[in-house]
This record gives sequence, C-alpha cells and structure tokens, in this order.
Amino acid sequence: MNAVLSYLGVTTAEFWVGAFLVVFALGILLAALRPDREFADLPRGVFPAAGRAHSLQRARRTEPPLRAERPEMTIAEGAYAVRDASTVNLSASILIDLAVRGFIELVEYQHLTAGHPAIMIVYRRPPDSSCSPEERAFLELLSTPGAAESPEYARTHPFNARLFRNELETAGIPLLGEPTTRVSGLRVSAGTQIAARVRREVTDRRAWFASRHEHLGTVGAIELVSGGLALIFTFVLAALGALRPYWLVVSALVTIMGLFTVRGYGVRTAYGVVARDQTAGFRRFLVEAPPECGASVERLAKLAAWALVLSCVREWAQSLERLGRAAGVPTATSIETLLPWAQRSSGAFQTWQEVADFIELINARTHADTAASDADSPLGDMTEGWGRVPSSWI
Repeated sequence: MNAVLSYLGVTTAEFWVGAFLVVFALGILLAALRPDREFADLPRGVFPAAGRAHSLQRARRTEPPLRAERPEMTIAEGAYAVRDASTVNLSASILIDLAVRGFIELVEYQHLTAGHPAIMIVYRRPPDSSCSPEERAFLELLSTPGAAESPEYARTHPFNARLFRNELETAGIPLLGEPTTRVSGLRVSAGTQIAARVRREVTDRRAWFASRHEHLGTVGAIELVSGGLALIFTFVLAALGALRPYWLVVSALVTIMGLFTVRGYGVRTAYGVVARDQTAGFRRFLVEAPPECGASVERLAKLAAWALVLSCVREWAQSLERLGRAAGVPTATSIETLLPWAQRSSGAFQTWQEVADFIELINARTHADTAASDADSPLGDMTEGWGRVPSSWI
C-alpha cells in the first residue's frame, strides 16, 4: 500500500477519498443502467388486469407491433409516455385535440404586415363527460375571453376584435364561436401547472415511472458538472506541477461516469414500458397507415394531435396524401370537410403538407411570446377529480 501511495504521490486519506468518489460514481452508473422490465406473460402493449401478479423480464428494444387502436391514455399522458414532454408540446397537443373534437377552433391570421402569423383560439362549447381533467381545465379557462392570456401579453399586444372579424369575413371564414385567446400569449403558468399535474398522474397513480430512478439522473448530472469543473481545475494545477495526476484521473472518471449516467438512466416501470409500446405501435399506424388495419383519410384526419405528440406530423400528412390518392377524393375537399377546426385567413388548405405546416406553427407559437410568462396560474387547485381515461377514448 505504501508503494502505491508513494507512486501516486498522495496521502492515505487522499487515496481513499478519491477511491470512494470513483466507486460511488460507478455504483450510481450501474444502478442507472439497470434495464427496463416488461411483463413476461403478456403481449407487448397490453396493460395487466387489476389484482393479478405477473412475472417480469428484460424489456425488448425491438420495434413494438403496429397498433391500430388509440393508446389507453389521454393525449397529455401520451406526451409523457413518449418522453418528458415540454410545456409547449403538451399545451399544443391538448389544444389541437380539443379542436379536432369540436370544442374550439384554431384560426391563423396575419394581424401585422410583417412577422409571424397569429393563431387565435375560438371557443365553441363547454367540456363534457369525454374531457379529461386537463382538457376541462383548459376549456373552462378559455371560456372567458382574455382570461387565458398573460396580463402582460394582453397589455403589450392589445387584441383588435373588429380587425380580426373583418379579416375572416374577407377570407370567407364563418366564425362559429367566441375568439378568446392567442396561443402566443397563452399563460405559461397554466401550461406548467397542467404539465406538472399530468406528470404526477402518470408517476403516482398510473405508476409509469419510478421516481427513485429519476434521482439517479439528478445525481449523475451533479457528478457531470462538478466532475467537469474539477477536471478543469486539476488539469491546470497538474500542468503547473502543484497537483499529482491522481486527482486528474479521479475527476475524469467521475465526469465520464456522470455523463453515461445522465444519458443512460432508465426510469420506466413495467407499466411505463407498456405505455411506451402502445404509443410507439400507434406511431407506426400513423406512419404506415395500412388500409387493411382500418386506416382511412377520415380516421387519420382525427388523429392530428397524436401525430404531434408522436413527432410524426410530416409522416402523418404523407399517409393522408397516399390514402387520399387511393380513394380518388380531391385533397382540398377532404380537408375542408374533415378539418373544420383548422382555418386560415390566407386561403384554404390545398394539401395535407400545408396542414402539417399549420400544426407545426401552432406548436411553435404556443406560449411563444416572452410576455406570456406569468407568476400566478389562474387554474386554482387541480388536486381533485383526476380519474381514469373515459371508456369512449379507448
């Protein structure tokens, strides 16, 4: 031992402190890289029946089977089944899904001679029994004109209702509801509160994610940052001859293991793996759209929000174009009939790729203005009333 200490040029205390840091980082890495588990006796993408025990096995990383049915979850939960969704993606997905189901309209119009076009939310009808809690919260907020916009955004971007209506009349667009909110000024606090509540829902009740594993990612991030800073500091001191290379090696090992921990830690439970397989299999349906599995223009047109959640808007549009050609129905006619919720003052949609542009614009403009940030959410307490997915959605 003395020979080792002499060779490294460190004291006994220094050696064991460095060894402890490396072993600790290695232990965190090994725990973080524990593979996901899936139910061994169930087909992929099938949730187990309540009250039954199932054996587990290592989750397969191969592509899940194609799924033609909607995933057994709300659109917001689907965003978390795929990944840790951003507030913007979550809010935009909910808005598009509400529009598809006829609760709101989304209208693109150019309210300035230059700059990005605005997206106006037009409120049509109140929530019903098919609405999830997050959808109900959004609709109740949208029912009052201006309530869903940040006060600062409303002050710095006054809404000219007469100009808005004139532009729609000029474009020949009938206004079927009450214009209430521009998506650029949609309160960030409201989206953040809903995102946090959905996150707790899928973690605590549906148990898709193991919170203790998330802490491993946090520890790995701390190792990465602190180890990186220590690596720079020890490199300078070692170059000046003021420090032995031992601490340079320790810092490098901690940094590397922290990096692999952050990149590789898994948090899904067996239930979370089922949710992931359902959404991944449904994404295959949107992309491949096989007619023998029930794919049609009418059916896929109602799945615009899922295309956004599953990051396949362009592929979804291509599927619609392919199915439309096979059916021999003019694209513009199909869009006008099937997407009454999507309007724009610049002209009617002619292709499904233009619809894809519209959906991506909604996602890009949601909460986009810096003035949309606000401190206090208007939604109040959202801890009650969070139940299971309505059977009509499954």
